Amino acid sequence: MAVDRYVDKVLGSDGGTGEIGDPWETINKVQTTLTGDQSDSTVNLKRGDGQIWRETYYVAGYGTSGHPFVHTSYGSGDLPKIYGSAKVSTWEYYDTNKYRASYASSPDLVFFINADDSIKWGNEVANIGSLVSEYDWVWDSNYLYCFAATDPDDRYNSIEATVRNICISIDTLDYIDFEHLDVAFSVTHGFWSLKSDYITIDSNIVHHVGIKNASEAEGILLEKTYYNLASNNTVHDVGNHGIMVVACNSIAGGQNTVEYNEIYDCYHSGIDAQCLSGDLDDTIIRYNLWYLTPEYDTSYETAGIHTEAQSGYTIDNTEIYYNVLYNIGEHGIHIGARSAGVNIYNNVICGTLSGIASSDGIDIASSTSSNINIKNNIVVDILTNCFLVESSSPISSCDYNCWYNSVSVNNYVYVVGVGTYGVGDFDDYKTDTGFDIHGVWEDPKFIDKTNHNFQLQIISPCLNAGINVGLTQDYIGNTVPLGSGVDMGAYEMGGVASDYLENAFLKHVFKVAQMSVPGNLYVALCKSTVEDDDTGSTLPSEVSGGGYARKRCNTWTTPSANTLSNNIGLSFGDASAPWGTITDYAICDHSTTGNMLICGKFSPPRHIGTGDGFHVATNDLDVMME
Repeated sequence: MAVDRYVDKVLGSDGGTGEIGDPWETINKVQTTLTGDQSDSTVNLKRGDGQIWRETYYVAGYGTSGHPFVHTSYGSGDLPKIYGSAKVSTWEYYDTNKYRASYASSPDLVFFINADDSIKWGNEVANIGSLVSEYDWVWDSNYLYCFAATDPDDRYNSIEATVRNICISIDTLDYIDFEHLDVAFSVTHGFWSLKSDYITIDSNIVHHVGIKNASEAEGILLEKTYYNLASNNTVHDVGNHGIMVVACNSIAGGQNTVEYNEIYDCYHSGIDAQCLSGDLDDTIIRYNLWYLTPEYDTSYETAGIHTEAQSGYTIDNTEIYYNVLYNIGEHGIHIGARSAGVNIYNNVICGTLSGIASSDGIDIASSTSSNINIKNNIVVDILTNCFLVESSSPISSCDYNCWYNSVSVNNYVYVVGVGTYGVGDFDDYKTDTGFDIHGVWEDPKFIDKTNHNFQLQIISPCLNAGINVGLTQDYIGNTVPLGSGVDMGAYEMGGVASDYLENAFLKHVFKVAQMSVPGNLYVALCKSTVEDDDTGSTLPSEVSGGGYARKRCNTWTTPSANTLSNNIGLSFGDASAPWGTITDYAICDHSTTGNMLICGKFSPPRHIGTGDGFHVATNDLDVMME
C-alpha cells in the first residue's frame, strides 16, 4: 500500500505516525519501517533551519515500473541535508591561534563552514606545532586541534569531521527516485547505487565527498547498474569522480544516462565511465556543464569526461554530446583504453584553468580503443593542445570540428608520430591525417567567451558549418537544426522569433503596415517547449499561481553582431507554492496575454519548489536575428 511519510529533524518524533501533522524524526525510522514494495510511496524530508540528518540512509524499500519509491523535500528554506559528518563544537583555547575540542578518534577529513556559508577543505598537518594557517587541523590524543584567529564556535557556522563512508546507499533495489536533497561530508560516496536498476537521482546538491585523489571518493556512484539516471544535479568538491558509472567484479552494466548536471572542482574527473571488470554498454553523457574554479587545487590532475576499461573488458557505445566544459584541467574529454564505439559530438571545450601545467581539450589516448567518431566540436584556447591524438588508429571519423588556439598558436593539434599543427598548418593537417576536411581553423566568435557564453555570434564561421549526426536538441533545448544546417558546438543559434514578429517585421519593412513599438516587454516562464506560432495568450504550461507573474524587462543592450540581451537582472521572487521545472521563456508585449515576440530555452532547466527564487542574470536572455 502506497504511503506518504514526512520526516522533520527539529519537530518530529519516531513515535509519531509519519503523517504530515505527526512527522518522524530520523532516517533510521524510514529505513526500518518502509521496507519491501513501496511502489508510489513518498518520503518527504523537511527543508529549513536545523534539518540535518547525520545518518547513513540504507534504503530498504523499492518501487516497480511506473511506480517508483520517491524521496523528496517539503516546506521552504534550505534543502534537507544528509551529512556523513559529525559537528565538532565546544572548542577551548589551547595556545596562540590554536584551539581544541574533545574528539575520540582521528577523522579522515575536516571541513570548515564559514559565516558566509562558503566551505573550505581542512588541511591536515603533522602535529600541533605545524598549525600555522587558517583551516589547518590535526588530531592528537582524543582532541581535534585547529588553527583559528578567534574561537571556532563563533568564527565558523560549523566544523564538520567525516564519520560515515556513505550518505545514501541503494543496494540491489529497483525503481527508486531521489530529488531535492543536500548530500555532503562523507568519506567515500554521496549516493551509491549498487546493482540497482531504474534509479533516478535528480536535482540534488552533492558536495565535499572523499579524500582528494582517493581510490574511492564519488559524489554519485552508479555501480553495476542498468537504466540509472543522474540528472540536474550540482556536484562539486569531490575527491575522485563527480559522477561515476562503472562495471566491476565481473558484473556488467548499461543504458545509464548522465545529463543536465553542473559539475566542478572534482579531483580526478567530473564524469567517469569505466570498466574495472565487467563490460559497460550504452552510456549517454549529454547536456552537462563542467569547469574548475580558482579554488581548485591545481596540484591534482583532473579531466572533465573520462572513459576507460581494464584489460579483458570493453566500454561499448558511449555517447558524449552537447556538453560544455571550460577552465579545464589536464583533459577536457579523455578517451582511454578499450573504449569502443565512442561518439563525441557538438561539445564546447574552452580554456585551461590558471595554474594547470599541461592541458589537452580532446585526448584520444590508446590504440586499444576503436570506432571513435569526433564531429561538430569546438575546442578553443587550451594550454597545450586543442586535440591530442596519441594513437590515430581508433578514430573512424574526425570532421566538421573547430580547433583554435590563441593561447598556444603553434599547438592546435598534435598527432603523435605524424606532426604538430598550429596557426598556419590547416592544409598540412588535413593532408597528413585525413581529418577535418570540412573543419574550421579559426576563432569561432563566441558571444562572450570571458563570461562563458559560448553561443555563436551571427558572424561565426561555425554557424551552419557542422553535419547532421542525428541529434535533435542542443545544450539548451533548441531544435537542431534551426538554420540551413547544423551549427558546430553546443548551441544552435539563439532565441526564435515568433510568427507574429516575423510577419510584423516584413509588413513594416515592405510598407504593408507600420509596426508599433510595444509599451512594455514582459518575460514569461514556461514548463514545456514554446513554439514560434504560440501567442501571449496560448503559452504552453506557463507557470500559474504560487506568487508567479510575468516580469517586465524594458532594458536591453545595444545590438551588436545582430545580438542583444537583457541589460538588467530579473527576480521573479520566491515561490509560495511549487512552480515545477522551468524549461522555456517567452518575451511578450503584455503582462498576461498579448503577442509573443521571442521564445527560447533556459539551460539547464530549473526546478522551483516552495520557497525557491527564480532569477535571470544580466545577459542571460539572448535575442539573435539571422
